[in-house]
Amino acid sequence: MFRDKEIYPFLSIVVPFGMGFYLSYLYRSINLVIEPQLRAEFGLSASALGFITGLYFVSFALAQLPLGVAVDRYGPRKVQIVLTAIAVGGGLLFASSTSVLWLAVSRLIIGLGVAGGITPLITANALWFSQKEQPLVNSIGLCFGGLGALSATTPVQILLEHYSWREIFFLISGLSILLLVVLCAFVPERQTEPVKAKTTWFMQILWVYKKKQFWQIGALPITGFAAYTAYQCLWAGPFLREVNYFGDMETAEILMWLQVGMLFGTLGSGILANYFSSSGPALKTFVFWSISLFILAQLVIVAFPKFYPYFFWCLYGYLGSFLFLCYSIFTQAFGALNTGKVVACCNILMFLGVFGLQWAIGWFIDPMSNIYFDLDKSWLHQLGLLLTIIPQFFALLLFSGLNISKK
Repeated sequence: MFRDKEIYPFLSIVVPFGMGFYLSYLYRSINLVIEPQLRAEFGLSASALGFITGLYFVSFALAQLPLGVAVDRYGPRKVQIVLTAIAVGGGLLFASSTSVLWLAVSRLIIGLGVAGGITPLITANALWFSQKEQPLVNSIGLCFGGLGALSATTPVQILLEHYSWREIFFLISGLSILLLVVLCAFVPERQTEPVKAKTTWFMQILWVYKKKQFWQIGALPITGFAAYTAYQCLWAGPFLREVNYFGDMETAEILMWLQVGMLFGTLGSGILANYFSSSGPALKTFVFWSISLFILAQLVIVAFPKFYPYFFWCLYGYLGSFLFLCYSIFTQAFGALNTGKVVACCNILMFLGVFGLQWAIGWFIDPMSNIYFDLDKSWLHQLGLLLTIIPQFFALLLFSGLNISKK
């Protein structure tokens, strides 16, 4: 895969920054499995749990634009060191929390600490690898995120049989400290000349949001990833428990297969993005039909939740990860020099959408089940998932009108 002279940059760049992305997804997804313990210990309602879990995405989203500026100015290594140190503090605080307030505050800090999971990774790869090598190393780096999400399922459930959720968070904080040591001691620095912008950051962001193509492309990851991440990182667990009536271990197993699907889908999407990169229309067509299948898979889960749940939740994870291909379309539509700020503009809306959706689903399920006592809560879960599909459908229609000339 790599020549001998490339082994060192792979081990010292892709692996450490990939581990940062791993921790980002592990922190993001772990509430899927420890949700029953948190609700029992702190008396959390579904809406409160959704709010606390979603706070991760608030700080994560708000950090995106200043993060992009900092990575360009100071380099990915220095930025990742600072962010990892913040993540350590947030993880230790979460593990030590004695009230809902401290759970919320620590979740905000964790979101800030792992906000740089993907941006330093992509930037470091761009600095150390050739353009020909970048699609492969980027897809490998992104797979660390899938491994992080996978680690937050059955492995965490097995650990819960022997350790408390607090001890598990102390363990994850220990992994963060280990990454911090590796970044400081073993990751090399590569100096580059910063590019001076001709306009202010505010004007550049405004320029992006005024572009019709941004909304034609961005509506898909904003609506699709909002729903995908909300369920992947929280609501798939309650759905499986209250709709399929699965126990904790069986739920964790299905969630593991969801993350396995995401892992292989992430790698596959990177390879396919490289394959289709020479043709904008071909990539657009591929994404259109991939996301159409993703929507169809969600409709099957809504209408027939007990129909091969292992397969369809794995398919959900696999097809949902193909939304990553939208970032390649951004590059084709806006050019490589504008990709950073365009992706940042999309990520802000996307992660704020995840926060709002995670909270809204819990807010929808709890009051409705309290007002209408005769309503089966499983029906509310199915209706909630259906309501998240509708915006994705309209975003797909908007995407279908995108025009990218062949280059």
